[in-house]
Amino acid sequence: MNLSPKENKHLASEILFLLASVLVFRSAWHLLDMYPVFDEPLVLALSLALGLAIAIPAMRLIIKHD
Repeated sequence: MNLSPKENKHLASEILFLLASVLVFRSAWHLLDMYPVFDEPLVLALSLALGLAIAIPAMRLIIKHD
């Protein structure tokens, strides 16, 4: 596979973003585990709904501008 310098830079930035997001996700997970309220089913359902409400429009914007 022969990529242009611009494509190489884009690929590298996506890999770095993926690695950084894993660290952010892991840190947020551990911070939220410190609070017992986040073990409640209602709070888990609300955080799932909030996450989906943020993630779906964000992914649509990414796909639209790709």
